[in-house]
Formats: sequence, C-alpha cells, structure tokens
Amino acid sequence: MIVPTRNAADWVVSCLEAVRAAGPGEVILVDGRSDDGTVMLAENLADQIIRDDGQGPGAARNRGVEAARHPWVLFVDVDVLLPAGAVKSLLDEATARSLDGLQASLRSIGTDYWSEQLAWHHNHGRSRSWFGVSATLLRTEVARSHPFDPALRSGEDADLRIRLGLDGVAVGVSEQVEVVHRFAPGLASARAQWADDGAGLGRLVRKHGRPALRLLAVPFGAAAYWIARTFRAPRRIPYFVGFLAGNWRSALSGLLDSRVPLSAADGRSAVAVGVLALLTGAAGLGLIAFALIVVLANLIPGVPELLLGAAVLPVLAGLAVLGLVGLEVIATLPEGHRLAVRTRRYRSRILAFVLVMVVLTALRLLANLRLLN
Repeated sequence: MIVPTRNAADWVVSCLEAVRAAGPGEVILVDGRSDDGTVMLAENLADQIIRDDGQGPGAARNRGVEAARHPWVLFVDVDVLLPAGAVKSLLDEATARSLDGLQASLRSIGTDYWSEQLAWHHNHGRSRSWFGVSATLLRTEVARSHPFDPALRSGEDADLRIRLGLDGVAVGVSEQVEVVHRFAPGLASARAQWADDGAGLGRLVRKHGRPALRLLAVPFGAAAYWIARTFRAPRRIPYFVGFLAGNWRSALSGLLDSRVPLSAADGRSAVAVGVLALLTGAAGLGLIAFALIVVLANLIPGVPELLLGAAVLPVLAGLAVLGLVGLEVIATLPEGHRLAVRTRRYRSRILAFVLVMVVLTALRLLANLRLLN
C-alpha cells in the first residue's frame, strides 16, 4: 500500500490506522518534504518511509511502486479512510471482474460550508464514476509499465486513465467497497482544489493535444448545470461561482505551463484553441451579464439614461476582473516562462489599472443609484 504525503499531520495518523485495519501486505509512505511532523507521526504505522524531493503526488507514487514487493499495489491518498478488510474485498472484486485496476467508490465529507459543498459536488458529480487513484488497487506490473507523469503536478490521475484506456488495460470503480474521502475546511482549501482541477485539465491538453480539449468543457458545463439546478437551493451558488472562476483561471494557467511538453502531433494548436475557448467563454458570460442588466434597466423608470450607465458597468467591472485574472495567471507561471518574464515587469501597472477600473465601477454604480432615487 502506497500513501503519498506532504504536510498532512492532521490526517496521517487516522489514515494509516485505517490502512492497517484494511489488511495490507506492507505500508509504504512517500513523503514530499513535510515540515509539520507528518513523518514523525507515521513512523510507527508505516513499514517503509521514503523521502522524495516534493515533486508531486505522481512522482511520489512512482517511488512507492519501485519499492513495492507484492503483485498488487494499492494507492491511498492521505485524506482517505479505508474500511476494515478493504484490501481483500478489492482483490476479490478485481479478480471476479477480470480487472487490472479497481478504484474504491468514494463518499466525500466536509466540516464547514466550503468543504461540505466540495463533498456534495463530488458525491453528485459525474467524476464519482471515473477511475482515479484516491484509493485504487492496481497490478504492480501495470503500475510499473504505466508510471505517473511527474511533469503533471495535477491531472496525473486523468492522464493515467487515458493511457490505460489507450492500451486496453481493464479498470473500473468498485461496486462493493466504499471509502471516506475527507475535504479540508475553509475557502483556501476549496480554492486549492479548484486550482488543481483546472490546471490539471490545461496540462492534459498540452500533453494529449486536441483529443483532450473536450475535458476543458467539463467544469464549465458542470457549473452551468448545477447553478441552474440550485436556484432552489441558493446557498450552493457561491460555491459554484467560485468553482467556475477557479477552474477557468487555473485551466488557463495549466495551458501555459511550459513544464509539461507539448504533444508532438497537435499540442501547440490545441493550446491555442483552448486559450481561445476560455477567453470566448468569459466574453460570453460578460454578454449574458450585460443582457441581464439591460432587462432590469428596462423594468425601471428612466430607461435611456440608466441603460447607458448599465452598459458601462459590466465593461468596467469586466476589465477589472480580467486584470486580476492576468495577475493570478502570471503568478502561477513557472520561473523562466517567457510570458512570465515579459509580463512580470508590468505587475504594478496592471494592479494600478485594476484599481482605477474598480474606482470607476464604484463611481458609475453610485451614479446609477442616484438615478434610481
């Protein structure tokens, strides 16, 4: 059993205790330079502790596979709790279904607004039925012949699923074993989840080219669907708005991540199409917002003057948002990226531009409010 960790002191003990109760042949913990006591807490619960250079979960799992001594490996994320006897149950099911890989069914949980919404989304979304590596049994020979791509700091699970499918490796999701998947509380944790998901999609487009472009539509289609469905439960709307914005920004960042080599076939054109699609989508949302403002303006006396002000508001606010997104994308680009080198010198100017747009938006809004009064 292979458990990758990095600064997981809050969860590592409960995870490894559940791992022990699941009946593994051995427990290999691969730690990515934790500095919060994770390794010390795990010393009496793991058979091997391997320290890597913090290259990400994919690289950590590869290190664990190299050290494995059994014909099957079980990848378990530290935020997962396995039920007792899970190893034998998964082995029996994989054998009965003639599978080379089997992911346990996930039941996500949270403890505050943001983590509860993440859990609800995962429990009701399509990804629940996708093969991944949160708690996954895989033949060791398959894991060694299909190692995780260390260049993918996120999206490595989807990349593995794509490659296994292309090579005809039989995998599936368990119908018998369910594990608990825990989300950390707080908006910062939700933003980190959105960032990982979105950037992973962009990186997959770089690596796999045009066939992966359809993946970019997944979070945006999901956000539109669930926002439409949740107007009767408006408390979910802030989460899905954040989900949409976080995935959009991070997908753009992933598309520009030069650490991931471009697909030899059509990677460059796929990235261009992906960037254009994301920008077009943002423009489309802006037009929808504008249309809603126009509709509201026509319902209020003084339409002509108010309509003129309403037309200015989304333009100013949109420019401010684009400036902030540009700053965040620049901040996430790797050192040495040519776009980062060219644009980081303009950070202060972009920030000043954003502040001016915010002030103008506020002034225009106040003017509109005076018209209403």
